[in-house]
Amino acid sequence: MKQFMALLRLQLLSRYSDLKPKNWKNLGPKERKRSIGRAFLYVFLLLYLGGAMFFLETKAIDLLLRMGQPPMGLADLMVISAVGISTVGTLILSFFSVMSSLYLGRDAVFTASLPVRSHVVLAAKMTQILLTELAINALILLPACILFGVRTGQDALFYVRMVIVWLFAPMIPVSIGAMLATLLVRASALLRHREAIMTVGGLGLMVAYFYVSMSFGSLTGNTGSGGDMLANLITSNSARIQGFANIFPPAGWGTRGMLGDWGQLLLFAAANLGVIALLVYLLGFRYRALSLIQAEAPAASGKKGIQKDAFAHSGGGSLTALMTREIRQILRVPAYATNILPVCLMPALMVVMMGLFIGRHMGDNSESIQVLLQHLPMPLTIAVVAVYVGFVADLNPALSTAVTREGKGHDLMLSLPVPVRTHLLSKLLVGYGLTLIGILATGIALVVLFTPIALEAVLACLLCVLFTYITCCLSLARDVKKPKLNWVTEQEAVKQNTGVLMGMLLSLGILVLLGGISYLLIDKFSVNGWTYFAVMAVLLAAGCAAAHRYLMKTGEKYYTTH
Repeated sequence: MKQFMALLRLQLLSRYSDLKPKNWKNLGPKERKRSIGRAFLYVFLLLYLGGAMFFLETKAIDLLLRMGQPPMGLADLMVISAVGISTVGTLILSFFSVMSSLYLGRDAVFTASLPVRSHVVLAAKMTQILLTELAINALILLPACILFGVRTGQDALFYVRMVIVWLFAPMIPVSIGAMLATLLVRASALLRHREAIMTVGGLGLMVAYFYVSMSFGSLTGNTGSGGDMLANLITSNSARIQGFANIFPPAGWGTRGMLGDWGQLLLFAAANLGVIALLVYLLGFRYRALSLIQAEAPAASGKKGIQKDAFAHSGGGSLTALMTREIRQILRVPAYATNILPVCLMPALMVVMMGLFIGRHMGDNSESIQVLLQHLPMPLTIAVVAVYVGFVADLNPALSTAVTREGKGHDLMLSLPVPVRTHLLSKLLVGYGLTLIGILATGIALVVLFTPIALEAVLACLLCVLFTYITCCLSLARDVKKPKLNWVTEQEAVKQNTGVLMGMLLSLGILVLLGGISYLLIDKFSVNGWTYFAVMAVLLAAGCAAAHRYLMKTGEKYYTTH
C-alpha cells in the first residue's frame, strides 16, 4: 500500500503540480503568472460550466415535472440521463485518454525501472484515471441528481445512494477502455504504422462493442411497435431506464439503485469493484512488458517537437511542405494521433450509435419517430443539430496546440525562409480540414439515418462549417500568442495544455451568444427555417472574416517573438 500511495502521489504531482500554490514561488515571473492564470481558468471554467448546466437542468426539470404522470411526471429522466452519460459517455469519450495514459506516456521506462510490482504501477495509473473521471462526472451527475432530489422531495438515503453511484460509475467503463487498449497495443506491436492502427482500431472496437450490446438488448428487450414503445417511454419508469440498460447494462443497475432499489445498487457497486479488481489482477502480470512496447518503437519525432524527416520529399511550394509536416506530425506521433484524429469522427460516431439504437429497438415500426421528426419546427431543428455538431467538432485540439506542438523546434521553424502567413495558413488548413472531415461525416450520417430532417441536417452542417472556422481561427490565434513550448512529453503538449481549455471556453461562449440570437429569432420573431438559416449564415460569415483578420494580425505580431 505504501508503494501504491507513493507512486499515485508522484503521478498526481507530475500532472497537477502547476496548480499547487506552494510551487508557484519556485517559478520565474512568467511561469508564475501562467500557473496562476491556469488555476483561475480552471476555477472559472468550473463555475461557468456548472452555472450553465444548472440553468439548463432547472428549466428541464420544470418541463419534465409537467409531463407524464403525476406526481413526478418525467422528472426521473434527469437521473436516467445523468447516470447514462456518466457511464456510457465515459466509455465513449475516455477510451483514447485511457490508452494514452496507460501505454503512450513517456514515463513507461521510468516506471519500469522502479522497484515496484507491475500490479502496483497499473493500480496507480488506473486510480489516477478514475480520479479524473470522477471529477468530470461530478459536474454531470451530482447537480442533476441533487436538483431532482430537492424538487421531488427525496429522503436523505437518496443522496447516499447518489454518492455511491457517482463513486462507482466510471469503474467498468474505464476497465473496458483499458481492456480494449491492451488488445490494440498487443495486436499492433509488430506492425509498422501502429499509431494509425491504434486510432482506427480503437474506433472500430468501440463501434463493434456498442453494436453487439444493442443487438443483445434488442433480443432480450421488448421492442413492440413504434407507438407502443413511445407510449411506454412516457408512462413507464422501467421502460425509460431500460433504454440505457440495453446499451450499457450497468447504467440500468445504477439508475434503479439510485431510485431506491438497494439490490440493484449492491449489484452495481459489486460489479464495478469486481471488474476493475479483476482487470488489475490479470493485466498486472503483463502490464510492465506491454507498456514498454511503445517505448521500444523507433521515435516518430525529433526530440524537441520537429520530425527528423519533416520536410523530406515534399513537392510543391512552401505551403505544401509545411502542410505535409503538420500531417506527418499528427499521424506519426502516438499522443497526437490518438488525441486528435478520433475527436474528428466523434460527432459522426455518436450519430451512428443513436441511429443504430433507434433502428434496433423500433424495428420496422418506426413511423412514430419519423412523424415526430417531421413535425419539429425547422429553425429549432437546425439550431439543435448545429449546436451538437459544432460543439463536439470543436473539441478537436489540433489548432489549439498547433504552435505548442513545435516545442523547442520552434526556432527551426522561424529560421525557414517562409512568411509568417504561410506558417499560419498551413496549420489552419490542416486543423480546419480535419474538423471539416468530421462535419462531413456527421452530415452524411444524419442524412442517411434521420431522413425526415435531412434538409435541416445539411443546413445545420453548413452553419457549422462557418462556426468552426471562427473557433479554429481564434484557437490558433490564442496558441500563437501564448504557446507552451517548454513541454517534455507529447502528452503534456496536447493534453496538459491550457490552450485546449481556452478553445473549449471560446466555443462555449460563442455558442451561448448564438443561442441567445436563435432564441430571439425563433421565439420572439417566429422566423421560418430559411430566414433563420440566412440570418445566422450572414452573421457567421461576418464572424469568419473578422476571425481570419484577427488571426493574421496576431500571427504577424507574436509568432516570431517566442
